[in-house]
Amino acid sequence: DNTGDLERRLEEVGRVFGGSLLELLHARNSIPPSSLPKENATSKSAKYSGGSPLLYQAQAGIRYAPNGVVRYTRILDVLRFLYTTVWRYLFNKQATDLQQSNENDDEYMLSDDEAHLWIGKHVSVPKEMGHLNVYAWLGGVVQGVLDGAGFPCRVTAHFVPTGEDDAAAVAKKEAGEAMAKSRHQRVTLLIKLDAEVMARERELESAASSLLL
Repeated sequence: DNTGDLERRLEEVGRVFGGSLLELLHARNSIPPSSLPKENATSKSAKYSGGSPLLYQAQAGIRYAPNGVVRYTRILDVLRFLYTTVWRYLFNKQATDLQQSNENDDEYMLSDDEAHLWIGKHVSVPKEMGHLNVYAWLGGVVQGVLDGAGFPCRVTAHFVPTGEDDAAAVAKKEAGEAMAKSRHQRVTLLIKLDAEVMARERELESAASSLLL
């Protein structure tokens, strides 16, 4: 399948780019060791300019390495980094939405309207490859960032007609059901975190809860 092979190659190129992008953004966000905060905690009262309610649940999961480079330990903090910092670097805006799956706690959906993304605007897909998903590259970028940050996962890109629930549309796509074409579509990246990430998250959550007792 030429289309499938090309999408896998796009994903691979995206993963390499995502790993390099993470290093660049970490370098930009690093601070001198002498300026390291005494308490490495993310304020839960931080205000965000709209977006997903998940972002208001920022946890104390940001740490600094001895060289002043930021490191993420909690899932929501690294997803917030994707939703805001990475998206602003790529598209000059934050993503439209971030949701957690209602059925699987290891799945998250990062979404944006296709009209806001430059990728599809600059790629001409031949008629014989009409079903090529060029956003496989973006899925690869997100996977590269998360893998490099210590959150191994699998990321797949899906189209969701505007107005349809992201989770329901992704379920249809995975079940092989046809999706109606729409001039206005949302690109949803389904992020499925590895079991080791979820196990670490539970341990950190348990440790944080014990400190409050």
